Amino acid sequence: MKLKTIRTISALVLAIAMVFAFAGCEMVSVDEEKRSQQVVAEVNGEKILRSDFDYQLEIAKYNYGYTDSTWEGLGEDTKQSVCNAVLDSMVNTELEYQDAVANGYEMTDEEKADLDQQWDDFVEELENNYRTMLESNEEYSHEEIELKVQEYVAMQVGQNYVREEKLQDLYKAQIVDDYEQDIKDGVTVTDQDVKAYYDLTIENQKNTLESSPSMMAMYSSFGQEVYVYPEDVRAVSSLRSAEENDQADAEREAALQEIQQKADEVLAAVQAAAPQDAESFALLMDEYGEDTGMKNEPNRTEGYKVYEGASYVQEFIDGAMALQKEGDISGLIASDYGYHILRLVSFPPAVVPFEEVEDDIRSELTSTKEQEAISNKQAELKEAANVKTYYDRLTN
Repeated sequence: MKLKTIRTISALVLAIAMVFAFAGCEMVSVDEEKRSQQVVAEVNGEKILRSDFDYQLEIAKYNYGYTDSTWEGLGEDTKQSVCNAVLDSMVNTELEYQDAVANGYEMTDEEKADLDQQWDDFVEELENNYRTMLESNEEYSHEEIELKVQEYVAMQVGQNYVREEKLQDLYKAQIVDDYEQDIKDGVTVTDQDVKAYYDLTIENQKNTLESSPSMMAMYSSFGQEVYVYPEDVRAVSSLRSAEENDQADAEREAALQEIQQKADEVLAAVQAAAPQDAESFALLMDEYGEDTGMKNEPNRTEGYKVYEGASYVQEFIDGAMALQKEGDISGLIASDYGYHILRLVSFPPAVVPFEEVEDDIRSELTSTKEQEAISNKQAELKEAANVKTYYDRLTN
C-alpha cells in the first residue's frame, strides 16, 4: 500500500495549500460555532457538517480558479450550482466509505503508522523550512521565531488543527482510494474498443475537415487530439525572438525595429551552425528561442503541424508553407509575436497512423470507463441509501 499512501498524503497536502490560498474568504455569520455545526446532508444517518463543507468548498474554488473577488462576482445561481456539486461529491465519498467499511476495507496498524509518520514529517518540514527562512532575518529573537513558526503551521494545516482528527481524515481518504482503485481494476478496454474509437474519430474529423476546416484548427486550440490534416500539412520547429506586440501597425513596426539587430544576429548564428541538423537547431532554440511551446514534447521533436487555415498567424503559416524540403530554414519572419526562424521538420501523413496514437487512445478510454464505473457505483449506492441533502443551507 506504500504507493497509495504516498498518493493520499500528497493529495491532502495539496488540499491544505489550496485552503491556505483562500485564507480570509467571507464565511462569516453571527454565530460561527452554531453555523459550523449545521447539518448540510445526512447519509444513512451519518451527518455532514457545514464546517466540513466549507473546507471542501475552498478546495473547489481553488480548482475552478476562483479568487475571493471572482467568487463574489458570480451570480447566485452559479454559486449555488458549485455548492451543490461540492456537497454531492461529499455525499458520494461518504457512500463509498460506508460501503467500503461494510465490505471489509480497513487499514492495518502498520499502514496507519506509516501514514502517521508521513504526516508528522510533513508538518516538521513546514516548521523547519519556515524557521530557516526566519533565522536569516536577524531582527527576530528565538522566541519570536518559534511563535511565528507555530502561527505559520496553524495557517497551513488549520487554525484549530487536531492531529488525531487529521489522521482520521487521512485513513478515510485512503480507504476510499483503495475502494475506487478496485472498481477501476475491474475496467477493461479491448483492442477492438481502441480501434473502433480511432476509426470513428478519423471518420468524424474527415467530415469536419471537409465541411469546416476552421473547426479543425479550433480542435487543437482547445486541446483536442487531431488525427486528420489537409494533404499539404507540414511540421516545423520555431525559433522565436522577442516579445509579442499586438498593437497598431505603426507600434508593431517600431517594436520590430528595436529588435532587428538581435534578430539578425540570431539568424546569422542559426545559419552558421548547421541548422539543417535537428539537434543543432534544438540547441539554438534553447539558447535564443523565446517560443515556450517549443520547450516541451512533442513539439520540441516533432514541431508544430501547420497548414492553410491552421490557428497560427498568417505570416507564420506563409513562412512554413514556403519551406520545400526537410531541414530547410526560413529567413526572418515578422509577426505580432516578433521574429520567427522556422525549420521544416517533416511532411507528416494527413492521417495520423493508428500505431502512433493507440496507447494514448487506450489510456483515454480507460480513464473514461473508470470514471463511468465509479459514477455508476455511486448512483447504485445512492439509490439504496437514505440520503438527505439541504442545498438551501449552503450559501447563507
